[in-house]
Amino acid sequence: HKLLKRLLRTSIDSDPLFDPVQTREEKNWYGSSDEKKWRRPDIAATRSIDDDSRLQIAFEIQLSSTYLKVIAARREFYLKENALLFWVFKDASGIDPRQYQDDLFYNNNSNLFVVDDETARLSQEQGRLTLRCCYYKPLLVGTIVSDVWCEQVVPFNELNVDVENQRVYWFDYKAVK
Repeated sequence: HKLLKRLLRTSIDSDPLFDPVQTREEKNWYGSSDEKKWRRPDIAATRSIDDDSRLQIAFEIQLSSTYLKVIAARREFYLKENALLFWVFKDASGIDPRQYQDDLFYNNNSNLFVVDDETARLSQEQGRLTLRCCYYKPLLVGTIVSDVWCEQVVPFNELNVDVENQRVYWFDYKAVK
C-alpha cells in the first residue's frame, strides 16, 4: 500500500496541473456541509481544469475487494463534496472484473486504473499523471459478442470524468457495445 501510494504521489507531483499545495496524503477530508462527516482518502488532490475551475479528487488505493456499502458510502460523501472519487489498483492481472461489476468496474464503464513503476516513470518523463487503463472491449465474432481484456497507458487528461455520476473512464464501452 505504501509503495503504491508513493508511486501515485510521485505521478501526481509530476503533473503541473495538480496543485502541490493542495495534494495531501492520509489527511481527513471534512464534509463542507457537515464537519462531523469525514473521510481519509489515500491521496487528495486538486487539478486545474481551466483558468477558472478546479477538480477535487480523492484517490483511493484498492488492493483487495471491499464491501459494497463501504464503496457506496465513500461515493456518496465525495458526491456531496462535488469531488471525484478515483479508485487505483496495484495491477489488474488475475483480477476478475466481475468482482467489481456492481460497483467500481461497472460504474467506470468497464474501466479500471492501475499505477505501477512504468506509469510512474512515464508520468515523470512526460510531466503529466499517467495511468494504465484496463478495460473490456466488445468483440464480434460471427454472431457472438465477447469481451476482450485490454490495457492502454493513458494520461489523466484523456480520461472522461463525470463527477455527478462518480465515474471515470478512458474506453467508452457503452458506446461501442
